[in-house]
Amino acid sequence: MRFLIKRPLSIVNEKIKIISQRKIIDKLEIKTYDEISEISISVNNLIDGMISSSKFANEIEKGNFELKFKAISKDDILGNALINMRKSLHNAKNNEKKRQKEDEQRNWTSVGIAKFSEILRENTDDLKKLSYEIIKNLMPYLDSQVSNLYIYKKAEKPYLEIISSYAYEKEKDIDKKYFIGENLVGICAKEKKTIFLKKLPENYLKISSGMGDINASSLLIVPLITNEEIFGILEIASLKEIKNYQINFVETIAESIASTLSISEMNTNKNTMLETLKKQTEQMKIQEKMMEESIEDILITRQENIKKSENDLLNVLEKLENDFFVTEFNKYAMMVNMSKSYEKLLNIDKMNFKNIHFSKITELDSESAIKIMDKMEVGKTESRLFKTKKQGKIINIKEIYFPIMDKENTLKKIFIIGFNINV
Repeated sequence: MRFLIKRPLSIVNEKIKIISQRKIIDKLEIKTYDEISEISISVNNLIDGMISSSKFANEIEKGNFELKFKAISKDDILGNALINMRKSLHNAKNNEKKRQKEDEQRNWTSVGIAKFSEILRENTDDLKKLSYEIIKNLMPYLDSQVSNLYIYKKAEKPYLEIISSYAYEKEKDIDKKYFIGENLVGICAKEKKTIFLKKLPENYLKISSGMGDINASSLLIVPLITNEEIFGILEIASLKEIKNYQINFVETIAESIASTLSISEMNTNKNTMLETLKKQTEQMKIQEKMMEESIEDILITRQENIKKSENDLLNVLEKLENDFFVTEFNKYAMMVNMSKSYEKLLNIDKMNFKNIHFSKITELDSESAIKIMDKMEVGKTESRLFKTKKQGKIINIKEIYFPIMDKENTLKKIFIIGFNINV
């Protein structure tokens, strides 16, 4: 009897010793239903727990956090420790994925800012080209399908006008204007705040694809503002949902776009003004040349007549003074007569300037006066620019000096004929 009891106990004891070394063994075979069998059942439960815990730990090591595992009881130290370990590792894995995703998004944003900074830097002289380059590069970067860039137009009733569009199918609306507060675009400009919609108004905007016209899934409208002044609106539609980091990116570059649009608009206006000024200057030169030739023709004709009659000098003065500023000097360059138009321009009384040298009247320095007189004495004309001020405004007068020679080809008179080239 004693042997029958001791032998099973010895077997159980050996199994327990092996288990204490954290080794997995086969379960005990239960043949009786007494105290020894109860011990064997407990040992088998312990073996099952070790197998289950070991399998669970191996799956965790592989990164499988979905395997079902339950602690034997709330007092199961090993089982609860494994569950807590799985939870911690699972959270760590999720946090790492989240961190990697955030790093990818930050890198995407940084690369995008650098990319568009370069685009903005290279396109400041042409407003239309700048707008097109912004739209053309922004759409593929956001993986969106449609975009419009509106420019803010200052007027009695300010409005927004499309300056550039990408894959916009409503051709009839390309030239459409939105007043401030009208439509979502106008509302964005009025409130100077981003508008983002995941559910668009029915038929607000359709995107054409191989499957036909599809309603856009999301719409982003961002105001282009710098120094609290609005310069335009960026409207973006996509078949996918536009993510928060993409919205933040567009809002980040929006201020740079607004600033560059401002510079580009000024450059465009400057270039337009310079082109206009160039054309006006060329036209003025043509008119000036024509006037000089006209005056010269008149005086040459009159000079021939003057040789016949001294009184024709006065006739020349009377004929020209309505259209030009005319002053007559004797051969010594002393003032003899002056047209009323010139008196009025200079705000002087000609009687106070009779017998005054022309250098005093036209503010010539002595060196220039000598050079002009040298030309007069040999019958050559001369011209120069004379500036005077009237009511605080600078007036540019083109003066032409004409010598009048007698029959012996000796200097007899000098006419200074001027005209306002500001007109």
